[in-house]
Amino acid sequence: MLARYFVRLGTAFSTFLNVLLGGPSHQTLSARNFERKLLKKWHVCWFINWLLRNPTHCTESYIWWATRKDVLAKKIYELENHKRMWHERKKAVDFELRM
Repeated sequence: MLARYFVRLGTAFSTFLNVLLGGPSHQTLSARNFERKLLKKWHVCWFINWLLRNPTHCTESYIWWATRKDVLAKKIYELENHKRMWHERKKAVDFELRM
């Protein structure tokens, strides 16, 4: 339980550092560096992977971030669509009640 807490603190700190360095507020430094690696820009994935003793840490962070981002975008779209349909139905019911 305590280990999980420190992992979450590390993730929060990584996100904070990413924002300080000009990155988006919803992405960790590891995911951002792997994205930079994919874009053939300067990155420090090798250092982050070495520091955390995990040769695939940045890759895993990027995959988790990209998957989560896509799932959230889909859920937001579904919610907006649901709200739009609900308002259309409400208008139809209100119209029928007026007649």
